[in-house]
Amino acid sequence: MKFQLLVKSKIFYHGSPYKLEYLKEGCDFSPYKELAIAFGSKPISLSVDENNIYFNPLITTVYLYQVDESIIYNIDYYDRPRSSFEKGYELRANRKVKLKLIQTIYDINEYVQDV
Repeated sequence: MKFQLLVKSKIFYHGSPYKLEYLKEGCDFSPYKELAIAFGSKPISLSVDENNIYFNPLITTVYLYQVDESIIYNIDYYDRPRSSFEKGYELRANRKVKLKLIQTIYDINEYVQDV
């Protein structure tokens, strides 16, 4: 599957196959909505080039969350160590962070075709 990678957002996203209220300390999130959705599908493989995200989803239902509180770089979160992506794509929570459900994608395959 392929998503077009859009512009980095000032909003932070987390994709998951689970219903959540909080992101645990040590969990990852992203300023890229499409990347969060792809990660939420628990992909067998995932890669990013300058314009696209390529992935093979294992899970079809993805809950997309937005970080629902103010967070500060290097205090509440940091760049994920040993990430295979450029700095700023994957971020890691340094503490428990409140989330807000913003979208439920019931079929990731259908969603990708509509994007």
